[in-house]
Order: sequence, then structure tokens, then C-alpha cells
Amino acid sequence: MSSPRSHTSGPAKAASSKPGDASPPPARAARRVPTPLVVAMASVLLSTGVVALVVSQLDDAPPPAPPATNEPAPGTPEATALAFVNAWTTFRYERARELSTGDARSRVDQTLARESGYSDDQREIAEQLRKAMQTLRCVLGSHAEERVDDGRTIVRATIRCTGAGSAEFERDDVYTVLRVDGGWRVAAWEPGTRRSL
Repeated sequence: MSSPRSHTSGPAKAASSKPGDASPPPARAARRVPTPLVVAMASVLLSTGVVALVVSQLDDAPPPAPPATNEPAPGTPEATALAFVNAWTTFRYERARELSTGDARSRVDQTLARESGYSDDQREIAEQLRKAMQTLRCVLGSHAEERVDDGRTIVRATIRCTGAGSAEFERDDVYTVLRVDGGWRVAAWEPGTRRSL
């Protein structure tokens, strides 16, 4: 009894070696790249920024606009309070003094007097702190203004300070702002508890 023949196709017979009888080899089927390999390659490309570059070239849509800042109008009590806290948090005490009066100015004067008595090492540390905080910028978050009278305004505001790495924070402050010589000056300042960002 003869054994059953296999129906599996075997390899194609070799083409004739006679001159003129050679025919082009059959087209090789496209190889599918395994899905895990595709994922791995995409991960590598993404980590090197290549995918981001390709996507940016394909996407012609303009980038989204940055979020609007809650910038107070110049010459207002809120603007004065914000300028004061920016000067104070970046150790620009002379500027903070120009923007203050009453108890707030006394606080600045005490700080200036303390710095004047620093040793050389303490002055060097203070200067390093100033340099480290140069990029810090505070903006107003939610805030409310209470006009007590024509010459005094209470500003309650969430101050958000960013741009200095680990020093970034927000805080709920209360400022008493007085009208002095036609402008506004911070007369009292109640800083809230700092919350790291």
C-alpha cells in the first residue's frame, strides 16, 4: 500500500541554466514587522524627539495661545500691590520701599537696616539669593478689591509666583493700599501661608 502524498507545496524548481531561458525570480512577499517591534521603535523615536518633529511638520495648525494673565490696569491699587510683592520676593527692597508707606515701609526699612549689618559672608549669600530669584515673577490670581473710602483700598488676592524652580509658590495675601501724593502705596501687608507649586 502506497503512503499518502503530502499536499504541501515544495520549493520551486530551479530555473533552467541554459542561456536565454532565465526568468526573473518571483517577487518576494512584503515582510510584516511584528507589532511589539513597531511599538518599541516608536518609543525610541519619541524619546529622541523625531516623532514630535514629524508631527509638527504635518500639523499646519497654529500653536494654542498662552493662557491670559490677570494683569491689573496700571495705576490701580491692585497693580501697586503686585509691584510691591514682586519687589519684595526678589529682594529688591529699595523698590519695595518706593511702593510702600506706613507699617509696610517700616518693615522694609527694618530689612534694609538688618542687611546693612551683614558680614561679608552674609552679603555673599544674600547676593546669591538675589541672583537665584531674578527670574521669579508674581501674578494675580483670583482677587477682590474693597474700597473703604476714597483714599484707602483693601486688596485680597491669590498671588502666584513662578519662574524660579523649587521656589515657585502661591499664597493668599491681604494688602491695605493708600493714596499718597496722587499715587497708591502699600501701607499694610498680611501674607498668607505659602503653598508650593
